Amino acid sequence: MMRTSSRLAGLRSIIWGAGISLVALRALPAQDSWPTYMHDNRRSGVVESTLKLPLRAAWTRHSQVSPRTAWTNPAPWDSYARKVGLTPMRLFDKAFFVTTVGDSVWFGSSVDHGVHCLDAASGKERWVFFTDGPVRLPPTFASGRLYFGSDDGFAYCVDAGSGEQVWKVRGAPADKTRQLPKDGAVGAMWPVMTGVLVDGDRAWFGASLLPWEKSYLCAVDAETGNLEGEGRFRRETSGMTLQGAMLASATMVYTPQGRLAPARFDKTEGKSLGTVGAQKQGGVYALLTPESHLIHGRGVFKGGVTESAPANKDVLVTYEGGRSIVVTEERSFLLKQKELVCINRARLFDLRVKRREISGRHGATKKSYDAQRKQETKDEAKIQELRQSLLNAGEELDENSREQKRCLLWTAKTAHPHSMIMVGEYLVCGGDGEVVIVDKKQGKVRWRAKVDGRAEGLAASAGRVYVSTDRGTIHAFVTR
Repeated sequence: MMRTSSRLAGLRSIIWGAGISLVALRALPAQDSWPTYMHDNRRSGVVESTLKLPLRAAWTRHSQVSPRTAWTNPAPWDSYARKVGLTPMRLFDKAFFVTTVGDSVWFGSSVDHGVHCLDAASGKERWVFFTDGPVRLPPTFASGRLYFGSDDGFAYCVDAGSGEQVWKVRGAPADKTRQLPKDGAVGAMWPVMTGVLVDGDRAWFGASLLPWEKSYLCAVDAETGNLEGEGRFRRETSGMTLQGAMLASATMVYTPQGRLAPARFDKTEGKSLGTVGAQKQGGVYALLTPESHLIHGRGVFKGGVTESAPANKDVLVTYEGGRSIVVTEERSFLLKQKELVCINRARLFDLRVKRREISGRHGATKKSYDAQRKQETKDEAKIQELRQSLLNAGEELDENSREQKRCLLWTAKTAHPHSMIMVGEYLVCGGDGEVVIVDKKQGKVRWRAKVDGRAEGLAASAGRVYVSTDRGTIHAFVTR
């Protein structure tokens, strides 16, 4: 049932000003909705919704307390590596991100430890469900229910319309009840900071915090929360820090790990399959492309994201300076600190794969060429043949570079580097105190609005755009 302890209810009355009314939620299809973090289990940030510009401000919800992130910002510099301008790798909860289906909007709070349901048209609160720890990611909507995790160490399922509890499952085994002090409170040693990913009839989540402690990956029955049965389990793992929104492809489940490269698991049995990409590339930003390549990062000095093959650790493409990326079958829209670029992704990917082959051939030929020249009895004909092969490979590399440059379709300056999603024919980008909507065909700003704080979270559904900021504010904009 809905939990409203006096302590948390009092905190809620201070932080939020709104009444509660229970409203039945219609079971709607998710085509023009935002049912989970970054829209879907690939975390694509893409929704086929229609926006008619200009938009107007519909409502704003303010919090008197900013989100309390699980981790602080990084040190200003790394004296050992002599690097400055470090990029945060573990800040996955910088705002109160929202999910929305039909006429309801939901968000989790790291401040009052609750999941809140709002009316999409007015922003008025309908109900709130409290846990015993911060809720760092928004709930996932599936089949009329909401699924979410809490730092109290439990995953929850509640009715989306009423907030009534359906089930509650501890991530760690029953004997793992240790707690630790943090931010003036006491929390679970195994918090659920992955959110809950719903895939078919299973709900996935991780319980993890410190790499020198065991971590637990759970897959439970989405309807009952049962850990028993085929495909249901609690897997113990070592050396992991599962945190940030989980992702799912047809065969694998992925979990960001902060400073470590993302972990991957077999989708059938939950068996650990190691990490993805370069070991030095951590970060909690991650998404899966249409062909299930993993793009992740913001974990190297001064940012940047990489694209890796799903079945191994090969880094296929590096997007230097990338902050966010939206990927379609043919195009990529890469958001950097000061510019937004549109790329012919299909062509660029083919060219970069080809370049690796050419570079490998060039390196092998250079090795043979150098070896032939060191021979006491030189084979001049062979040396000449290898020299020509080197020249040919060099010309191929030069032409490949020129072709890659032609894949850049347009570039636009931007001051909105914090977040990006695609809504129909537009890109929505978040900046400091402002959100803009950009025409994805030309990169021109078509609409802008002021917001309270840094726009870290974006969502869209049914002609509405929602902006969540680092000050705990949620803005809703709608067609005039």
